[in-house]
Amino acid sequence: MAKKKMSIGKDGALDKHGEVLPELSKHASILEYEKLLKVEPPDFSKKAPGSIFWTNIAYFLTNQATSMQYRTFETTGKEKMPNNCGILTVCWHTNGLMDVAPIMIHHPSYLVIGGRHDLVNHPILGFWARRMAVQPVVRQAELMRGGCTEEEAKYLNGRSLIRLSKGISAGFGGILMPEGTSHHESHLIRLKTGPARVLTSAATIANFQGKEKPQIIPVGLHFRKRHLFRTDIWVEFCDPIDYELSQELLDLGVKYDKEEWIEPPAEDVYNVRDLLKINLEKVTPGAINWDTYRGWKLLGHMKSRLESKNVLTWREEVERAREWRELSDKNLGTHSEQQESGPKDSEHSELFSQAHDAAKILDENKLDGRAINNKGTLRKASIKNIGSSLPGILLGIILLPFLLLSSGLILILCTYLGNVTDEGEDARTSIHFVGFILTPFVYWSLMAALSVYLLASMFDIRPAIMGWEQITIFQSVPFYIVIWMLMYPFFWLINKISLSFCLDSLNDLMWEFRIHKLHKKQTFVKLEKLLESLNFKIKELIKQSGHN
Repeated sequence: MAKKKMSIGKDGALDKHGEVLPELSKHASILEYEKLLKVEPPDFSKKAPGSIFWTNIAYFLTNQATSMQYRTFETTGKEKMPNNCGILTVCWHTNGLMDVAPIMIHHPSYLVIGGRHDLVNHPILGFWARRMAVQPVVRQAELMRGGCTEEEAKYLNGRSLIRLSKGISAGFGGILMPEGTSHHESHLIRLKTGPARVLTSAATIANFQGKEKPQIIPVGLHFRKRHLFRTDIWVEFCDPIDYELSQELLDLGVKYDKEEWIEPPAEDVYNVRDLLKINLEKVTPGAINWDTYRGWKLLGHMKSRLESKNVLTWREEVERAREWRELSDKNLGTHSEQQESGPKDSEHSELFSQAHDAAKILDENKLDGRAINNKGTLRKASIKNIGSSLPGILLGIILLPFLLLSSGLILILCTYLGNVTDEGEDARTSIHFVGFILTPFVYWSLMAALSVYLLASMFDIRPAIMGWEQITIFQSVPFYIVIWMLMYPFFWLINKISLSFCLDSLNDLMWEFRIHKLHKKQTFVKLEKLLESLNFKIKELIKQSGHN
């Protein structure tokens, strides 16, 4: 079967439920079915399903990339993941590859991975996907656009599902996104059955083989601004979901020995899917739109200030927003209820409306609730904060030539591609991630060689073809090989300092500048009035809760 080229962008294609299908990017629009059939199966007799060498390299690079990507990285609940059985982790999907990376590096087991069909044929990521035994999946988005026939999709997906199931039953980990596609909504979208089908069949296989029942663990992925470099993240591993298996399903255990997919009973699948929805709803924003969610976070900051508490951490900010979500859901209705019939009339309607408007003004000026002072108003720009950011900025200026030498072209290219990608805003950080993986292997090798050449030219030294033919060590080839190798940790240190401490210092300076700039805008007057009203309403709620 030759390559199948499908339509790109908005084409109005609908799935079987009448919902608009995800748009296809240039890469996703090309389906090479015969290549997908040649994907090697995972080997569950080894420590890792794919190549242990390349898997460990991938884990190392992912660790380095995530440490660069995020300014703060907090993980909770890792102790809830057992090490005596397979674990399927599930999460919502709003940030492309960067939804997988933070879970992957904290998972107690090596992973058996399933992914979009174009992942294994990607010109860069395909190298890693094939060596980590990633199993391809054809989505409705490709099937309904004619990427392959229904029979072909059923065979390929069935093969991938049984391999994932066997991997999890064998004690490996898995990461699946029940929504099936990366999106930009502030709440869960309709869940697919794939993860539920994998879990139920994995549990059946484990039961037949006398192994521990696989666990399914929801994960809350909380990004301050998912598409921004140096944003904050909290990875929240939740309690395992308790699920039951029907006798009808358990009786299928003997049939799963072959590499042939058998559909689990629908009742078991839907039961697990519904449990997933209930549990994932708790660890997602659950707002009708992002401005509403920002409003909840703003209310959390303002209440915290009124209680004379310090600036909230990102985790605390998310937890405070949940408190206001509960009040909003109770009085105005959940996001799904509001989508169907609009918000309910409530005594708190004005509170949440004003919080929405105030948060929107702050967001339009690239600010948020951290800019609110203890009086509940927009604080002044801090001279102290400006002064403390200057050393990092000055150091960044000094290191800039070395940064441009080590990673300049890659940084420019990734920034450009991230801004123009047809994958959507959620793919922006995925492109940065690919850049971080590519840089040490390819770009630094070339730049290290260029650096050695420049050093040799600077000191007017020509390295010999064979080191022992020369009198001085500085003219020997081994000497320059050592210098070439030492450029790697030097480049890493330059990137680490420049893209963390120095860039964070610049962001801190720009934060103070934006606060100062907002004070001079006409919208500042509106913001002050909104904050004043919100302060009064929050104080009243605090008094009421104190009396209860």
